[in-house]
Amino acid sequence: MPVARLPDYHAVPPAIFKTGARECMLSIGMVRRFRIALLAAAFLCLACPPARADDANVEACLTAHTSGQKARRDGKLLEAKEQFVHCAAQTCPDIVKQQCVPWLADIESRIPTVVLAVRDANGRDLANVRVTLDGTPLLSRLDGRSVPLDPGMHTFRFEAPGFAASKRSFMVRESEQGRLLRVEMKPLTKRLASTPPEPARSNFPVMAAVVGGVGVVAIGAGGYFFFDGKSDVSHLRDSCAPGCQESDVDRARTKIRVADVLLGTGIIALGVATFLALDSGGDERHARAPTTAIVF
Repeated sequence: MPVARLPDYHAVPPAIFKTGARECMLSIGMVRRFRIALLAAAFLCLACPPARADDANVEACLTAHTSGQKARRDGKLLEAKEQFVHCAAQTCPDIVKQQCVPWLADIESRIPTVVLAVRDANGRDLANVRVTLDGTPLLSRLDGRSVPLDPGMHTFRFEAPGFAASKRSFMVRESEQGRLLRVEMKPLTKRLASTPPEPARSNFPVMAAVVGGVGVVAIGAGGYFFFDGKSDVSHLRDSCAPGCQESDVDRARTKIRVADVLLGTGIIALGVATFLALDSGGDERHARAPTTAIVF
């Protein structure tokens, strides 16, 4: 089996040793230079700001740049202005700022403003007025300053203590500055509040109705007996007078007497019922006098 032999360094010419030494020296120099370059790169990385923060800022600038253009197309000028202010900042890239800065100036000139002037019926200015715009709170108090709005039709609602709420709609036009919107508020009207009416009562009280009913029945019965008795008397005169039986004559007389009593009783009952009705009616009118109060 052959045995590997190690090289005989003593047989190597001296020139080869010199060449290997020069290459080794060159390799050591390259390593030293590489180490210095690594140290310089590390120092530069420590001195530079993080790239992630710059990337996030650029992304926000680009988002504001796009969102502002969309809001401008939709007529939402206030939102567009807010976005253009953000993308026109100094921290945004130059290429973004070059577009956002003129866009911002254009939007600011197109945003309309209005001045709200609210007065009472006597022409006095009102300041303690709360204003809502399209159902959203706008102002808690008027101060005379202009208010920027998006163009279009808007509905204002005005509320003030002691005054009836007022609602007005106005067309706000683009680029219209300082338009004066006048609104007149009317005071709350006075109304009379009375106590709830009592349940309807009959014009005649119960007692008057009962006595009156008795009177009507008595008069009716008296009329019946009166005409029946008169009929019997006429029959007796035509048939047997003057020799009629005493019982037949008494029966006819009794009917006439009962009729007289019933008719008298009915007339008296009706008179009493009338008196009771008139007397209770006066008391009722006095007791039901309306009580009113002024309510604001």
